[in-house]
Amino acid sequence: MAYTVDYTDTNKAAIVVNDGTVDTTTDLRLVGKNYSRYGEVIAEDFLHLLENFAGGTAPSKPSEGQIWYDSTNNCLKYYDNTQANSGNWKGIASMTVQSAAPNAAGESNGHLWLDVDTGQLYMYYNGSWSTIGQPAGNTKFLSRTRYDSSNNVHNTLEMIVGGQIVSITSSDATSWVPQTAGNTAEYLEDGVTLLNTQFPTIIQGINLNNGTDYLFNGTAVRAQYADLAERYESDAPMVYGTVVCIGGAKEVTSCNKEMCTDVFGVVSSNPGLMLNAGAGEDDTHPYIALAGRVPCRVIGKVNKGDRLVTSEIGGHARAATSDYDWKHVIGRALETKINDEAGLIEVVVGAK
Repeated sequence: MAYTVDYTDTNKAAIVVNDGTVDTTTDLRLVGKNYSRYGEVIAEDFLHLLENFAGGTAPSKPSEGQIWYDSTNNCLKYYDNTQANSGNWKGIASMTVQSAAPNAAGESNGHLWLDVDTGQLYMYYNGSWSTIGQPAGNTKFLSRTRYDSSNNVHNTLEMIVGGQIVSITSSDATSWVPQTAGNTAEYLEDGVTLLNTQFPTIIQGINLNNGTDYLFNGTAVRAQYADLAERYESDAPMVYGTVVCIGGAKEVTSCNKEMCTDVFGVVSSNPGLMLNAGAGEDDTHPYIALAGRVPCRVIGKVNKGDRLVTSEIGGHARAATSDYDWKHVIGRALETKINDEAGLIEVVVGAK
């Protein structure tokens, strides 16, 4: 009477093994009743299981979940027979846990090594061990969560060289001050020195360590915007294009004096080069364009090329008449304005 051999998955059709035969439906041979030399067949099946069908060619009749040792690539693989991945042999990652890097001889791409001395995980790829996740050592890039002085959370990307934070990159539009107290106080790599001693304020973009006078050293080939501007403290919030002079309760104020010789610049809309960026926020420390092209608030008619001076209308310039000298000039108009109402035109600040 034939044997009926069931799969673990009862949804699969059972294998029927007739008397006196050897069934070869799978990579293991199934012995029927009264088959001579059955001991050899069974022994070989056990051996194949022991060595996980080791060889350079994948088993030809695999079953779902079968394990094969790929001797060409020195790795274990399992058979995935799902519809989406029909016929795929997928690697089973191996891991060596020790203090020294495993000898590259015999290693294959995808093998893992955990360095028990440092806790660093490595992956073998194309002849060398590459770090996975946070790198070990004191030179690396790290993504971190930092806290500001109000205990708000900020995400940063930090470059550490030789145990020293060289730069902190932030995407926050508003500048912030690192926390200095409590269990969220922020420290340098030594875990003792407060972060704010070398990074007193974090602004949007790349912040270089000022405790060791790190500077950008390179060649700038372009700027997105067209003016050079610097933050100055104002006595009130100001909209872009406002003409300012030195004075008021703070450093600068909206100018409302005709032909003012203290005229200083124009509030920038999009500075091309931002100086003194960490001095404050736009409402308290607006960027004042000192040179370059900016929108400027003007009153009255203006012709392209006119020199501009201050007017009695607060924060607005006007076209200069013949009674001016260089002390009065804010800049020169780059476009014509044909009406008498207040408006915005492009000007070159600083051009006399």
